[in-house]
Amino acid sequence: MSKPQNDAQPKTAPGAHLLVFARVPALGQVKTRLAAGVGVEEALAIYQELLGITRSAIVASGVPTTVWLAGTAGPEPTPAEAQHWPEMAARCQQTGDLGQRMAAAFAAALPRAPSGWPSSAPTAPA
Repeated sequence: MSKPQNDAQPKTAPGAHLLVFARVPALGQVKTRLAAGVGVEEALAIYQELLGITRSAIVASGVPTTVWLAGTAGPEPTPAEAQHWPEMAARCQQTGDLGQRMAAAFAAALPRAPSGWPSSAPTAPA
């Protein structure tokens, strides 16, 4: 007996938004540890394939997405730098280490800090 097929789109939480952190694919600038073993050209080809897989999964999910790019030439991504993400908003990552760059992206995506409250509280604060 075969399983019934479920062709329904995945459920997305209201207000969901995905942040993707990627580098502009450039020779010698991506997958540098891998490149030590396979060469910079092969590392770039692998990275571009991974970008395609990631993009396809995101598009299929239907979740609104912003791609945060590292390795851009200026403060806004050029069309060439954002070409791998045509269906999505593209922004430039800030300077700093990965934690700082992620914090800046989340701050931009969540302009109002999420609130928290103790699990023992009977209701959420107003």
